[in-house]
Amino acid sequence: MSNPIINIISRSVPVISRKEGSNSCTIVFTSDQNLTEWEARADGTGPGTGLLVGSGTSLTAETEQSFYVDSTELDTETYINKTYRINVYGKNSSGEWSLYE
Repeated sequence: MSNPIINIISRSVPVISRKEGSNSCTIVFTSDQNLTEWEARADGTGPGTGLLVGSGTSLTAETEQSFYVDSTELDTETYINKTYRINVYGKNSSGEWSLYE
């Protein structure tokens, strides 16, 4: 089996900041395969690295899943000077995680 492919369908704001109206973001994604678990990470280079901002289990292929990220979840000491990249990773039934892109 190949690694799952995660597709970001939408995000409610392009950048999360402390400004009202952009201080949170809802992200919607799908996977091309059934997943046994998924996790969303701010920064990092793969599953288990970076700041965990969302997670779940048992996602059926091509089913939309959403999660919410609030500015308060991000590292408050470096937040003003840091740009975070949010990545979503999924693990299939063979134990293979989607790749970092």
